[in-house]
Amino acid sequence: DMEMREIGQDLALWAGARLTLQRAWMGAGLVGEKFQLANAGTEPLALSERDLFKPGVMAVSLEQANLRPGEATNLFVIRERRPNE
Repeated sequence: DMEMREIGQDLALWAGARLTLQRAWMGAGLVGEKFQLANAGTEPLALSERDLFKPGVMAVSLEQANLRPGEATNLFVIRERRPNE
């Protein structure tokens, strides 16, 4: 049983990258999140799923690992739900 939320929130990631949380699926103990990750810089951006792991994250999936300037890709994250959510 999950609740889906439309978010549309921009988040800080690193210089030259734009990260937008588009949608979240909230379960009792897990959260699934869909982001759009865009190369906002002037140089190609090489991404690695391991760079996006942090405590509480269980899985990360990138649709495209290499982005030219102006390109974007979908990023999916499965993580533990925090007590305040």
